[in-house]
Amino acid sequence: DGPESSVLNEAFSLQEGQTSRVVETDHGVYVVRVSRREPMRIPPLEEVRPTVVERLVAQKARDAAKAGANSLRTQLQSKLADGVGFEEAASVLGVTPLSPNPFTRTDPIEGLGTVPLVNAAVFAAAPGQPTDVLDTPSAFVFLVPHERLAADAAGLTEEARARLKDQLVNDAHQARLAEWLKDVRARANLKDYTTEATETTQKHRGGV
Repeated sequence: DGPESSVLNEAFSLQEGQTSRVVETDHGVYVVRVSRREPMRIPPLEEVRPTVVERLVAQKARDAAKAGANSLRTQLQSKLADGVGFEEAASVLGVTPLSPNPFTRTDPIEGLGTVPLVNAAVFAAAPGQPTDVLDTPSAFVFLVPHERLAADAAGLTEEARARLKDQLVNDAHQARLAEWLKDVRARANLKDYTTEATETTQKHRGGV
């Protein structure tokens, strides 16, 4: 699918050799550096035909997958509204739902990985109610939260403590990266007064 629009917009705002700010999206965190710009051109049709066909086929497949996910969500929500239990409704619709292990707002989700958009949608949904259909790197999905467990910091397992520690360390690294990039951009905008001063001195000497 290529880079997200916010990443592309950031890239096109830069000059050659410049590094972007940290760009956060629903699918990750990005830093862009422009190494070279090439002039725009319109390639011959024969040159791009295979790419165009491939992209059209992929887009049609994505559209069909999204339509199928939306249709399934609508049917499931209708049965849930009629009082049918989730497992029974899924069985009637002929689908086998995945049941990932419990996760927090920042944990990777079993079977999907780290997709902040999905975590946010699940925690915004009421238990027993499906989320909207969500576009993830692997598929279109919707989730139905079963229950929301209260946080118990004192009862964290060693594994959960380790995950929390890793998350905090990662957040600290991201903050340091942002500060470093800010410093790099600031340095990139500094003017080289040393060369200018040398040239001015030489002019003055030539005029004496």
